[in-house]
Amino acid sequence: MAVLFVLFFTKCKKEPIENKVEYYVKYIIDGKSSIQQAKADGLKVTLTNENGVSVDYIRSNRGAIEFIVGPVTKGFYAKLVGTNVCCVNCCYIKPSLQIFLSENNGPFVLKKEESVTQYTDIVQIDYTIQ
Repeated sequence: MAVLFVLFFTKCKKEPIENKVEYYVKYIIDGKSSIQQAKADGLKVTLTNENGVSVDYIRSNRGAIEFIVGPVTKGFYAKLVGTNVCCVNCCYIKPSLQIFLSENNGPFVLKKEESVTQYTDIVQIDYTIQ
């Protein structure tokens, strides 16, 4: 009987669970165009999705836009690009870009930021999860 009791408890040991870390990336971009220069389709946003592929979105060049991708793993290369797609002299942007990271559904932490003070046609930032 004692042998069965020992075998029962040795077979019930749980295998250690692998500590798999999942990350989520939040991209925020604001074209910061003036009210007079606001266009519903004035800003092209290019970002890296959870599959590592660059995707484009056409959005307003005024007001913040937020995108969240994931889960992703360590080594993921996050890239965010804002491009002015208005006709020449139709509108301008002074973009503000941010990349945030969340580890295992924790709070998002700012990892990279760029704010342009002059009008520009393109700005980009990137961050690799270490």
